[in-house]
Amino acid sequence: MGNEGSSQIFHQVHGANFHKASARSKKTLISRWQKRSFQTQLFGVVRHAERADGVFAFYEGSRWTGTDDFHRWPLDPPLSDGGQVQAEGLGDHIQEFANRKGSSFHVVVTSPYFRCVQTAAKICQKLGPDVKLLVDHSLGEVFGPSVMGEVQPHGQVRSLDVAATYCASLGVSCVWRAIGRCPVWPETLRDARRRFALRFLSYLNRGATARRNFLLVTHADCVGAVLGILPDKRDFLADKVDYGATVLACRKHKSATSSSAPSRPIKARGGGRTSFSAVLPLT
Repeated sequence: MGNEGSSQIFHQVHGANFHKASARSKKTLISRWQKRSFQTQLFGVVRHAERADGVFAFYEGSRWTGTDDFHRWPLDPPLSDGGQVQAEGLGDHIQEFANRKGSSFHVVVTSPYFRCVQTAAKICQKLGPDVKLLVDHSLGEVFGPSVMGEVQPHGQVRSLDVAATYCASLGVSCVWRAIGRCPVWPETLRDARRRFALRFLSYLNRGATARRNFLLVTHADCVGAVLGILPDKRDFLADKVDYGATVLACRKHKSATSSSAPSRPIKARGGGRTSFSAVLPLT
């Protein structure tokens, strides 16, 4: 989401192995991209299912706050028992939406918080084996006193290895490299909502360019922020976002029959450099 153009962004990838593509392979990849059928773009934003520290929630039949997991990760609760079931239902609902539109979701991007990862993985199970799951730090919870308390927390989120191991246990394909930047303390609610809105717009733009449909699994304030920028919801004010709240939408792709080069991605000031080719690759 930085200020660089597409030709620069595609080269801001670190910690990966690359080889120089031959002219023939480049033509093959471009041809494959041009042939993609993309009449309608699907996209969505989902709040995670019920968390284990909820007032009426149970975790493995008891209260999560009395477990070792709570003492180790007090700010990163998993899904409750009911949340696990709810997440599966979300997957069914989202798959039904895609079926009605005669299309499918290609990538599910999640906040690094474990309850979001679990929700995203359960959804991926329902969407099929070809769907990839990605972890994006820029979709993380509001990182400020309004949510985290007055003292800045450290190490409040489980590692990517935990997310990848969980996904593997469910047979879900997870990219073993997180993207995005963690928010900076103390983040205000207003700044967080702006972050969420800009990140969503970046995915919307990149998804259209790459001809890929995406789903974001994140937190309540992200769902509210996205609703506030949709054209037909500009006067909409979300005063409450329940667990599992879902926004699903579609739009006609302007260049569905065009084979021209990808357009320049949306630019947003104040964001870090992120390779969206790693998130929604053209190939």
